[in-house]
Amino acid sequence: MAVQPHRTSWPDERLDDLNLMIREGFARTEQEMTRLRSEVSVRFDRVDDRLDNVNERFDSLQRVLIVGLFSVCGAILAAVIAGLIALA
Repeated sequence: MAVQPHRTSWPDERLDDLNLMIREGFARTEQEMTRLRSEVSVRFDRVDDRLDNVNERFDSLQRVLIVGLFSVCGAILAAVIAGLIALA
């Protein structure tokens, strides 16, 4: 295996080839990043929809708990009033 001497200058053709390869690499990277951004955006939209559904379920649960609390308080109050009437 022969060792190549260190090159001190590059011919213009080699520099042009290197420049083209770098530009093509960056173009491919930009296309891939654009595709990934689009895919991530779609997935986040799905997550947002699912979180909206969870939020609606919690709101519904909160309404049920509030109605239940008022019902229990009303039942206790009715029992106390009935007891007071029975004692009178």
